[in-house]
Amino acid sequence: MLKAGRQVPLRDRAGQPVRKQRRSMSELVSIVYRPKDAAASEAGYTRVPLQQARLVDAYGIEGDEKGGGPDRHLNIMAAETLQALAGEGFHAAPGQMGEQLIIAGLAVDSLPAGARLQIGESACVEVVEPRTGCAKFERHQGRQREEAAERLGVMARVVAGGPIRVGDPVRLLVEAGSQEQSARTLASGPQITGPVSRRADIGVPGDTSSLTPKSAPVVSSPSRAPRKQNDATMAPSPSSHRPGRIIRRRGRRM
Repeated sequence: MLKAGRQVPLRDRAGQPVRKQRRSMSELVSIVYRPKDAAASEAGYTRVPLQQARLVDAYGIEGDEKGGGPDRHLNIMAAETLQALAGEGFHAAPGQMGEQLIIAGLAVDSLPAGARLQIGESACVEVVEPRTGCAKFERHQGRQREEAAERLGVMARVVAGGPIRVGDPVRLLVEAGSQEQSARTLASGPQITGPVSRRADIGVPGDTSSLTPKSAPVVSSPSRAPRKQNDATMAPSPSSHRPGRIIRRRGRRM
């Protein structure tokens, strides 16, 4: 019997372990779908693995019986989360958790609504909301949905169609500033190598000068007194009027 929290290899539907590979960025590692002519199964989700497929705008995976919903076109989960759930005794082979796509190297469970993922060269999906599980999930897993709360990935819709293949890179499209970064970099968060500076507007890591109390030199602000003094100097003083008046009077006397 599996112990809670034990890490076990992620296996495919044939029971073979999925080989781990080093990745420099996020990657699509599994595609499954339910063909329209496939019979429903009481033993689990009916899913057929694919090496490549086509995402259809406003539908989902081409030919997928589960596509075409008004809001949700497909489900996406993280490979790392599936591995952890497998260690807790969940059935976590590709498709067994009800997902269509599995991405490695991206914290799928943390993606907010509205986040967009580019898969391959042209396909793009947009996160709708987190998955919460349902009665069908509990029936197939034999577990309560609350046991996998906040770890069931996200529901998404296709906003740009295109071909996708297992091994395709996945990029998280950043709306602010029309920038793009690798999904793995964004999933792991910013790498801060020193104390965080208070200068958040320029984001200089390791600058602790603003955190150290210092006695700043006192700088006197410009005073208006000198200007008044200059004005007073230029203006005639009361005593300066007297000689003038005396001179004028002497002129009259003369």
